[in-house]
Amino acid sequence: MAVPLLTKKIVKKRVKKFKRPQSDWKISVKQNWRRPKGIDSRVRRKFKGCTLMPNIGYGSDKETRHYLPNGFKKFVVHNVKELEVLMMHNRTYCAEIAHNVSTRKRKDIVERAAQLDVVVTNKLARLKVSFVLEPFGIIGVQHPEARCPCGEALTNAIAKAIVPSNLNTVTAVWSICLHLETQQAARIQGQKEICQIIEE
Repeated sequence: MAVPLLTKKIVKKRVKKFKRPQSDWKISVKQNWRRPKGIDSRVRRKFKGCTLMPNIGYGSDKETRHYLPNGFKKFVVHNVKELEVLMMHNRTYCAEIAHNVSTRKRKDIVERAAQLDVVVTNKLARLKVSFVLEPFGIIGVQHPEARCPCGEALTNAIAKAIVPSNLNTVTAVWSICLHLETQQAARIQGQKEICQIIEE
């Protein structure tokens, strides 16, 4: 795995967002920053005690600007050809697969990134690993980054299962809550309930 060249500690001078003036007065005025233009605006005239306006002084260190916490800069890729641009810059930039890339192309990008030693920030997104549930002979898929409704990470989360025809159903949608500490029984939302899940 590529090691980032950046060694300096990343410090953000300001992490609070600048809010639009009077956004707390009326619900139709959103908090997204808009510069006040009024001729009598106290915020524009920078009166004491008013909402702060962004300016150049709030900028972070130039040497660490735009760097992610992992020490790389982000580079969005849509295909393998764009990924190969990072071949000689794999210690400065990491790849992020665009949101509209299909699962098939994502797999190709992740495989090529491993060959080029390029870090991919979202390499597990929309990619699934197959496994087998016994003794039912059910072939399903698991998503390594999935979470249960309570917000805790899962050891296994079944997104979709392909059930053999002898179980009188074609597909079943599974709702699984398997915590990291304990392997508990999982209730299946569908025609079947499986009380024991054998991990891969």
